[in-house]
Amino acid sequence: MNSNVVALASISIIVSVGASIGFYAGTRRKMDLEQWTVGDRGFGMFLIWLLMAGEVYTTFTFLGASGWAYSKGAPVLYILGYQPLMYVVSFFILPQVWEVGKKFRLQTQADFFTVRYQSKYLAAFVALVGIIFIIPYLQLQLSGLGMIVEVASYGAIHRTPAMIISFLIVAAFVLTSGIRGIAWVSVLKDLLLLFSAVFVGVAIPYVYFGGIGPMFAELVRIRPVHLVLPGATTNLGHSWYISTVLLVAVGFYMWPQFSVPVFPRRVATPCAATPS
Repeated sequence: MNSNVVALASISIIVSVGASIGFYAGTRRKMDLEQWTVGDRGFGMFLIWLLMAGEVYTTFTFLGASGWAYSKGAPVLYILGYQPLMYVVSFFILPQVWEVGKKFRLQTQADFFTVRYQSKYLAAFVALVGIIFIIPYLQLQLSGLGMIVEVASYGAIHRTPAMIISFLIVAAFVLTSGIRGIAWVSVLKDLLLLFSAVFVGVAIPYVYFGGIGPMFAELVRIRPVHLVLPGATTNLGHSWYISTVLLVAVGFYMWPQFSVPVFPRRVATPCAATPS
């Protein structure tokens, strides 16, 4: 069978299944504002974990990180530096944010600032900043998605129509199912992403180099500078590495798409008192 046909069939099946899951997620729910934004605070730990993973691990996993590794080499290790630290930060911050969200029925990041600082003007500013900076972020994600589809389809689907179609599908099921649709689709997306990352990480070294060790040996032979950080005279030296790791780790959850997914966590209900 022609590889283009297989690629197009695979892409069509994945998109169809993902879109179906996204639309189906909200069919049995009466969609009010709280249901749409925070899933009526009924998500269990597993779904919350997938939702937050779905927000964090995006097209950057395949294009940004790998592109940096290919072009810059060792500086890409800042990703492995900030990610453990950002989860340490989230361990101390997000449970407190969830407690406030549960108590005051918060739905957005701006709501949190309204409650915490009692200032609607600060909340409006936070919302405005979030909207302004999420636009280039979304454009970057859609561009990456278009490139992936174009490569995966062997050029049969150009990136521009891929971006338009994907935007319309996502916008439609998010409008219909809210955050619940995003969480359900994250289950499929994260499983595919994990499988792809493991497959590529194992297949490429063994298919093209005969193993992981031989791959790095070949890298040392061809481009040894890729395995060391540039010196202090460059803009990617040690000071850049340390400051970038700290900045991203501490400020990671200031993004609204990373901080808000904690709100749908299921609210614990006290057990009914038993008669003495």
